[in-house]
Amino acid sequence: MTLDIDQSYYRYYGLGSGSGSGSGAGSAGKLKYAFGGDAYARLVAALGTGVDSLTDAQVDDYADTYLQYDSSGRATSVTNGARGAPSARAARARSPTRTRPTWPEGS
Repeated sequence: MTLDIDQSYYRYYGLGSGSGSGSGAGSAGKLKYAFGGDAYARLVAALGTGVDSLTDAQVDDYADTYLQYDSSGRATSVTNGARGAPSARAARARSPTRTRPTWPEGS
């Protein structure tokens, strides 16, 4: 009997985040990219198993989800690439970014 286990991979904004699009001062330590089992398998097949040493520009073509935050740390944009799609970047190019409204605390 063979048991297949999917491996997921997550990449977070670093402590120095705060420059560039979508990397508001409140983004440090927050989720940036998410790779489900299929996306991670495509990433490893294309670029090898040393994924932690790859740049964001190298891995974003394979991500299932990409998140951006404002300076208060609220998610302002969530871009989902369809599983099996060539990339989250290609999905972003094909369709408008989905944004979630944010409300002040207590609303």
